[in-house]
Amino acid sequence: MDAFVATILSQCKTQLRILRLNFESLPERAAALSAATGERYEAALHRLLVDCLLHYQKIIEMCTRLHTIFGVPLLVNFGVGGWILCMTAYNIVSMKVLSFEFASTVLFTVCVLIELFLFCYYGNEVTVESDRVSGSIYSMEWSRAPVVFQRSLLVVMERAKRPLRPLAGHIIPLSLQTFLTILKSSYSFYAMLRQTMETLSLSKKHTEHNKSRGRGEAQCSTEPRLRARSARISLILRVRRSLSSESVAPHLRILRWCGFCRSWGEGDAGRAGSAGSAGSAGGTKRERVVRRLHSLYRGLTLALTVLYLLQECVYAYQVPPRADTSHVTRRTRPLRHVCRCRSQVQEDMDKLARVMFLLLCHITSIAKQLVFHVKAARIDRMVGGLDDALFNQGAEQPRRLLAATAASARRFVHAYSGCAVVTCTLWITFPVLYHLREQTVEFPFWINLDYNRSNVMFYVVLSYSYYVTTLVGIANTTMDAFMATVLNQCKTQLRILRLNFESLPERAAALVQQQPALTYDATLMKLFLECLAHYQKITETAAMLQDIFGTAILIQFGIGGWILCMAAYKIVSLSVLSIEFASMTLFISCILTELFLYCYYGNEVSDESDRVSGSIYSMEWSRASVSFQRSLLVVMVRAKRPLRPAAGLVIPLSLETFVKIIKSSYTFYAVLRQTK
Repeated sequence: MDAFVATILSQCKTQLRILRLNFESLPERAAALSAATGERYEAALHRLLVDCLLHYQKIIEMCTRLHTIFGVPLLVNFGVGGWILCMTAYNIVSMKVLSFEFASTVLFTVCVLIELFLFCYYGNEVTVESDRVSGSIYSMEWSRAPVVFQRSLLVVMERAKRPLRPLAGHIIPLSLQTFLTILKSSYSFYAMLRQTMETLSLSKKHTEHNKSRGRGEAQCSTEPRLRARSARISLILRVRRSLSSESVAPHLRILRWCGFCRSWGEGDAGRAGSAGSAGSAGGTKRERVVRRLHSLYRGLTLALTVLYLLQECVYAYQVPPRADTSHVTRRTRPLRHVCRCRSQVQEDMDKLARVMFLLLCHITSIAKQLVFHVKAARIDRMVGGLDDALFNQGAEQPRRLLAATAASARRFVHAYSGCAVVTCTLWITFPVLYHLREQTVEFPFWINLDYNRSNVMFYVVLSYSYYVTTLVGIANTTMDAFMATVLNQCKTQLRILRLNFESLPERAAALVQQQPALTYDATLMKLFLECLAHYQKITETAAMLQDIFGTAILIQFGIGGWILCMAAYKIVSLSVLSIEFASMTLFISCILTELFLYCYYGNEVSDESDRVSGSIYSMEWSRASVSFQRSLLVVMVRAKRPLRPAAGLVIPLSLETFVKIIKSSYTFYAVLRQTK
């Protein structure tokens, strides 16, 4: 199977080389054909150029089909390949060089390396050959060709500037650089595994040594603490029902119930009514009262979340500093005192980790909540733009794509926020169990009350903690899903735009056939201008989303690594079969999903935007008028600079950024474990 995929890539490389030779010899072949058949030189030249374009398009389709079929398996192969090499290298270093097992393992390692190298080498060859197409076009004798032919060559060269880049699952390019990266990562995994095993070995020897001397160290395990996030109640009056805006309707409904987003009447209805009478703008008396109550509820929700954050900050500040044991040696202090000092250090670090990952999570949530308060009018305008006719085209295929986007967004926000509720509900079980066993419970936030002595006070504090954390959990996940859905909507609109560009001549011909009074060139230009307006609308929506939420997403990315670090530090000390381990695993999954959402959909927007130029080139432009071809050339030049969503104009929303955040989180975690 590996050789089969590599052979297809090699075939694409060979076809690209044949295409380059055909381009370079185009004038000579046209002259020979004209002399042999008596056909005009210009007509023969144009016919051979069309043959080359069809050949080029066929090669592109073959590469795209290969990527669609085998993209995910290749991605899995690359993701697992590093681990296979790591484990093989770990095993091979412990074998005898002259043994049969060593020889078989070496052969297996060579097979895995060849497997990865095949994809990377031939993918790199396809990219190199594709990158040379523009040079081959320039190398022909184009200076003596007609002006119309030269303009056509210019369009083809613009398309050839973006070479074919085979990918593994839209993420990993098949190139020699990727092969080197896999080898480096494999060595990094191997070094980390060796270090971990050596540390465990030394720890085991140290434990056995202490047991033999009758000195056991007291292990002080910190009790798990709960955290919860709760749902919020408010009013939602109405939601727009166009296909595009329906994708964000569930998110706005949840946020209004939570008190993080203003009600429909405060923004949408008020703005719509301002064009009419004063009475219609204000609505009925009951609606005005409902809007005022909802506005008050939003203010109370913001005050409550800020208060809880301050309580967490005070609690984190009051965690005792780490005990300094650097000066303590076995000669100056007894071993039992050293163990107590180290246990105190461990306990303090666990307390700090327990509060810090939730404190940082609440900071990112409040940053996004403030955006929904301060920039509510701009958010309403952005959501209102989804009702534009350009975003809700009536053709069957666009409607099917929009309906699928809305359905997936609705399912995801319910599953994502539900995961947050389950996590918080699991957290609430531990304080209840400890309290029923008459054990001391310590909530990870400051409150000047002795709640362990009174059942009533304990359950009041428990309810307060559960409500606030669950409220923040649902709202935070919904706000993340809202921003990701807007990015997904931009991706869908770009896909619809590409389909419209590709079918532009056919749609113009169909309209002319239905209405004979229309001319083909005028109809073609009208549809082309509609596509340009659609492109501009998509660009404005993406820019508005970045302008509104760019700073909040930047804070999310800056703190996300620390949240994962603290959560990982906490989870390694838990029993794998405990409920707390399951709840922490769900929490880490929510944080990873939160970061992955922005990176994935931002990457999808960039990918779809990068394909616009290819879709323009894929239409039947060779038979259009010269003025229309000039217009296409201008749009292709603009499309060469695709949309690149970024967090605060600094961090690009891409899968590469997600990988960097994971790496930085592991670095923070390793440093924290080392200083423990």
